Amino acid sequence: MPEYVLQTTDLTKIYRKQCVLDHISLKVQEGDIYGLIGGQGSGKTTLIRLLLGLAAPDEGDFTLFGKNSGKNSEERLGKKRVRIGSLVGIPALYQNLTPMENLRAYKKILRAVDRDMEKEDLTGLLEMVGLDPEDKRKARTLSGGAKQRLGIAISLLGNPKLLILDEPYQNLAPKGIAQMRELLLRLQEKRKLTIFFTSANLHVFPDFATRYGFLYKGRLEMELTAEELKEENKNLTLEEYYTKLIKDFAGREGR
Repeated sequence: MPEYVLQTTDLTKIYRKQCVLDHISLKVQEGDIYGLIGGQGSGKTTLIRLLLGLAAPDEGDFTLFGKNSGKNSEERLGKKRVRIGSLVGIPALYQNLTPMENLRAYKKILRAVDRDMEKEDLTGLLEMVGLDPEDKRKARTLSGGAKQRLGIAISLLGNPKLLILDEPYQNLAPKGIAQMRELLLRLQEKRKLTIFFTSANLHVFPDFATRYGFLYKGRLEMELTAEELKEENKNLTLEEYYTKLIKDFAGREGR
């Protein structure tokens, strides 16, 4: 039996009488790179907020590393979230601090919930994401790519086993997107991470995920392995294939 790092069952969220997530059931195996693809308003960020404990589901539940999110289990689930690193949107950096100073500040904050944080090699962490530990520039002066890399370094504090990233390519040029892809692949291999990321476009990270889920207006319409995706779109570009999928999903509305 495979070990699921993340599993959701009929996960549902309603805001102001609008169903933002509609009975989402998905599974992410240990070692997977799972890409959740969906346009603006599809529910990607809402799902991540539920997983990180920033909002509560209205129906359904989920498990992290085998621990359930159901009633009276929030404390146990919170302990499992210590094993999660996350980057949601633009990194929340201390703009007047250097990259190393940012890491030290976050280490001090996180040490309160994880004593092993004391052992963290901050120099090695910055080098791992391609930043110079001796860089004296303030965070506000860094390029978009360098800020994203610093955000990734912060998310890796505490040696998490699951990395959750909400559109990690935001504000990056094509070269920066390619570099981010290579960085995440390297981290996944070196740290044995499971990665769950979202993207508004299928073609941003080609040949990156091991499994893809397609979210449309709060519903998980389809899941494909990387191999199945290659077979499905062999006569189309990824952008053309994704456009075709969106038209198909739209045609299913009201079924």
